[in-house]
Amino acid sequence: MVLDGITILGAAVLATLYEFHTGPVAGAKGFWHGTLIHGRSMGILLALLFGFTIALMITSRRLNLYTPTRLSSFLHEQRLSMQACVTCGLLLTGTLYMVHAEDIPRGIVLITLVLVTLGLSLRRLIYRMVIYRRFEHGIGTRNVLIVGTGPRPTRCGIIWRASGIWATPSKASSTSRVRAPA
Repeated sequence: MVLDGITILGAAVLATLYEFHTGPVAGAKGFWHGTLIHGRSMGILLALLFGFTIALMITSRRLNLYTPTRLSSFLHEQRLSMQACVTCGLLLTGTLYMVHAEDIPRGIVLITLVLVTLGLSLRRLIYRMVIYRRFEHGIGTRNVLIVGTGPRPTRCGIIWRASGIWATPSKASSTSRVRAPA
């Protein structure tokens, strides 16, 4: 969630600097003195950005994008990420309409939404690829043994037969002993 907040803040800064054609230092001075966007105080601008950030975090949590359980596919995760960004973008534009914020350039809002959507989608995609690469090397996995011959072990492709670890009743004779694991 912290990385989402940093991504949103970075996207808003980049969009503002691009729209006003200013440098980072001049943009920070103008923002701090309240002269970057005329007619709006720094508090209102920060409240709008903070509200958008909180709304995106709540929406992402409701769509299970922060859970450690991975979703069914990376395309589904990307779709949910885009859905969260678009939903919160519509909430932000609706809020700007309701507070009569005509002086905030819509270009900044649209560029911020596009950068946030791209940034979050790319960050989640890279994170998912890193996690799966770690799984391939056995890092972050658990050793699980599914015992049985029912449909679940068969479906998972794990079938243990009398291989020296356990003997199944059908394979073991009455005189043979089941060996314990070494």
